[in-house]
Amino acid sequence: MIQTKLLTKKSIIIGTTILFLVFLLASLYVSTIKLQQNLEKKIFETSTNDTTSIARNISKEIYRLTAQYGAREVIQNIKSNTALQKEIEEKLSLFLTKDIKYAYLLYRDRKGIFRFLADASKQSEKAFIDQKFDIDSVLWNKPFNTKEPIFLENRVSKELSVTYLVPIVHKNIVSMILVVDFSIKRVDDIEDIMKKIRYGILLLALAILGFAIFALFQALRYQRSKKDVYIDRLTKIYNKNYLLDYEPYMNLHDYIICAIDIDHFKKINDTYGHAAGDRVLERLASVMFIETRKNRDILIRYGGEEFCLLIKKERESDAVGLNLLDRIFTKVAQEVFEISEYERIGVTISIGVNLNPENQRDFTTAFKLADIALYNAKNGGRNRIEIYAESIEDSSFLTINEIKDAIYDGRLMCLFQPIVDTKTQKVVHHEALVRIRAKDGTIITPDKFLSVTKGTFIARNLTKEVLDICYKKLFLDKSLSLSVNLNPQDLTSETILEILKMYAKIDTFSQRLGLEILESEEIVNYEEAQQNILMLKSLGYQIYIDDFGSGYSNFIYLAQINADVIKIDGSIIKNILTDKLSYLVAKNIISFAKEANIKTIAEFVSSKEIYEALRGLGVDKCQGYYFSSPKEL
Repeated sequence: MIQTKLLTKKSIIIGTTILFLVFLLASLYVSTIKLQQNLEKKIFETSTNDTTSIARNISKEIYRLTAQYGAREVIQNIKSNTALQKEIEEKLSLFLTKDIKYAYLLYRDRKGIFRFLADASKQSEKAFIDQKFDIDSVLWNKPFNTKEPIFLENRVSKELSVTYLVPIVHKNIVSMILVVDFSIKRVDDIEDIMKKIRYGILLLALAILGFAIFALFQALRYQRSKKDVYIDRLTKIYNKNYLLDYEPYMNLHDYIICAIDIDHFKKINDTYGHAAGDRVLERLASVMFIETRKNRDILIRYGGEEFCLLIKKERESDAVGLNLLDRIFTKVAQEVFEISEYERIGVTISIGVNLNPENQRDFTTAFKLADIALYNAKNGGRNRIEIYAESIEDSSFLTINEIKDAIYDGRLMCLFQPIVDTKTQKVVHHEALVRIRAKDGTIITPDKFLSVTKGTFIARNLTKEVLDICYKKLFLDKSLSLSVNLNPQDLTSETILEILKMYAKIDTFSQRLGLEILESEEIVNYEEAQQNILMLKSLGYQIYIDDFGSGYSNFIYLAQINADVIKIDGSIIKNILTDKLSYLVAKNIISFAKEANIKTIAEFVSSKEIYEALRGLGVDKCQGYYFSSPKEL
């Protein structure tokens, strides 16, 4: 993970450098082979230039002597004309030197057999006219076809044996070929030098490989020693040294940054002694570390009784990370800390959270904001989680602190809008709609504060308060049925789920409290949320899919969670009289729901005409200002 990335940085640099050097040496090794080949080619060209030039001149002389004949006639004339034959052989003998051993004329008979026509060799080695010549390669036929000279090479240890074939053309037909055999001494010095260079490269490569093995071994030793430097001896988690080294490589988009501090830790040390304080630190670190996710979250002892927690973000959502922080906060509050063989105490923590560290230029600045939130948490009475949030520019929206104050002051409230049976127009239950009462008594609607709380603990606290309000209403009136809205974060919050499990144990409570869930990709693609929905259904809660048809509508998902009710989005309902497409969408949703045995509720029913149209379509229940505005119960 991060530790590996950090500790192996030098190893990666060394390894990359070595690989580059090995690649460079391999390229150099191949280059020496190519260089040798190019030198030998150059030597070959230089050595053959004179021979080929003379051979072509002699072929021209032979052609001049026989130019008056045709291709077949010239063969017969050379055979029968001793003087001509002798003159040709004299021309050929001019070739013979220490390196040029043979020069002769060959022709190809009607059967394709090569035969001697003239030979400049000394008498003891001379071939006779029409003597058969055995060729060792089909390439001998090439000059007859292409009318171009060619070289035939035969490499031996100390020299290169070359046969040069020059076609002699009579009336556009190759009548014979002039053959010159010669040898070129290989330049052994060049080959020896190249071999030495290649051996040197190989030795250098082996030396680099040896160094690489040594360097990697040293890097591993360095890693082990670094690990000791990075681990806090008391708590066995990372210490500040690790954070300082890792900080330059941290991607702030990936994490939620939390500053955690033990409340009244100085009092623990002063009252029970530093040994007891150490035991509290050790146990607290253990409790928090168990809740973190391996290879994702990073827990660091920042100094004294302060910890830094980096929570890995998931799918661009803060919900998973905030739920993890919620678990840590709850577990610490539930833990009993043993400070001696006979004494145990409870400990609380304060947490400051920076949800958006990517908005800061570096980790230090981002952590300072979490620290500011921690400071506010301590000033606010400790044993709490404080989220740092800048004021929203639009003054019509409430700030995080204003919402927290409203919850703390008891100014959070619910209005209740009735939902009626379409056929009878009798009220069957009410939807609880959250509101905040401002200090001046005005009512603030959720569009001014819900978006501000998204992804924060304030959203969870809002849900807790709304559930508490509904609980009290249901407890006082056994005939009352309500539905309440849950956000995606609530469906994975242990706190909210535990509250709902507790309510389900009370007689008829779960049957009288419907859970409205806004369908979103965050829920559809999150298996834990789906499993929790099914768990809540098993406890007796009815599941309402809110705002269905508003943009993200997944019919398969309805089957997966076995939804009880579909609430058709108000943006569709309010336009069904004027917009044909809205009418068809509503009609299809209702038709599908009937087939799937799912009840339907139409939202935003604002007039008798809309109600009558919905009644005609067969919607089960209606909700809207045509029946009643949201009111207190």
